[in-house]
Amino acid sequence: MSDFSAGAVRRLVPLGLKRQGISMPVGAAPRAAHIAVYDKRQMLAAIAAAHGEHALVRLGEGIADAPDEPMLTAMRFASDPLELIARWQRLECYVHSNHRVRIEQHVDRQMQLQHLSLNGDAAPLRHEDLLILGLLIGLLEWTGTRGLKARLSGERGWRYQNHQWKNCSWPQQLGCWEFAWTGSTPLAPEPDGTDSAEGNADPTDCLQVARYRLSQDPARPWTVAVLAKQMNMASRSLQRALARQQSSFSALLAQTRATSAAQALTTTQQSPAQIGYACGYADQAHFGRDFKRHTALTPLQYRAEFTVGLAP
Repeated sequence: MSDFSAGAVRRLVPLGLKRQGISMPVGAAPRAAHIAVYDKRQMLAAIAAAHGEHALVRLGEGIADAPDEPMLTAMRFASDPLELIARWQRLECYVHSNHRVRIEQHVDRQMQLQHLSLNGDAAPLRHEDLLILGLLIGLLEWTGTRGLKARLSGERGWRYQNHQWKNCSWPQQLGCWEFAWTGSTPLAPEPDGTDSAEGNADPTDCLQVARYRLSQDPARPWTVAVLAKQMNMASRSLQRALARQQSSFSALLAQTRATSAAQALTTTQQSPAQIGYACGYADQAHFGRDFKRHTALTPLQYRAEFTVGLAP
């Protein structure tokens, strides 16, 4: 577990407990700012022993009280549950997690997921299954999924529906889940303080409009087709329009992500790892290489050179 993903869990757990009206068991809270896998497991075991396993699956409710959590910023504008899961999977890859969520089946507005280990003989523990299940439900609710229901694979009744979990015992196998939903009302990026639908972009300038759209959600898994759809254009028309302005989709996306990262490096105290993930990079190495190609500096060098006025 990377520093920033472990730190996010450490910050979210107390919020999830507070939502339930319960507190962290004495001695269970890790003392360090970031927690190792062993410490996380000990913390989850202590919560389950004190409050029952049901408390673990409800920890995801704390997401609603942490809108500025860096790990969550890249999830915020997912357009539907499938994209939300894709963003979660990118986080798992970014932090090199040994545990992954995999979509086993997807039909209409239903999907079956499995929580598994890349190391076949080291499967996630049951408490980890419950934590991740609850976090995904919390994220799906937070990002506007309507009519959300969840259950363990093979069960008839829904354990989660109408925004709440059914309080009942949990069986031995907890790593396969089924989700269903009726629709999505995704969150929209906040406006930049202008009345223009495209911020300060000239609506007749394809390059400006495309750059604005990309900058509003750099963590989205962008493709030419996705961007073209947002701009009400055909994919080839968009590519030709960008080419006429001596640009391309790939170059513009890379530039936009580097610009977003540069802004975060000089205006926030988030770690480079947090910033790289929130800006859409596949991993920290990719972030470092791409950012240096655009700025001639590593993220840490850029922050040291251009940050002014941030408290240590």
